[in-house]
Amino acid sequence: MTEQTFQYKGYTALIIYSQEDQCYTGKVIGIRHKIVFNGSTLEETHSNFIEMIDDYPTACADHGLEPIPPPDEIMIPIPTELYAKAAYQAEHKAMSIHTFMQNVIKQAVT
Repeated sequence: MTEQTFQYKGYTALIIYSQEDQCYTGKVIGIRHKIVFNGSTLEETHSNFIEMIDDYPTACADHGLEPIPPPDEIMIPIPTELYAKAAYQAEHKAMSIHTFMQNVIKQAVT
């Protein structure tokens, strides 16, 4: 399985290719509503993602829901003790806690 992301209008989707199923499946991440799509090629999957995002406000209205805007930032709840340790490390590296946390997450996912 390979993974990648698409972005459109501020929304991000995680795309996974299944060798077993020989298709791509995507899911919009960072919002509570479930938006999923698929395609047999990467181009078709990307096109379906764009279509789903463009249709999202109408689909919400049809179900009496408000569309959720794409997040500017994602909040991650962590224990206070862990936050304090991270803040201490950030201070000793002369950076903000936000920059420190972004760097840690970047290192973890690359």
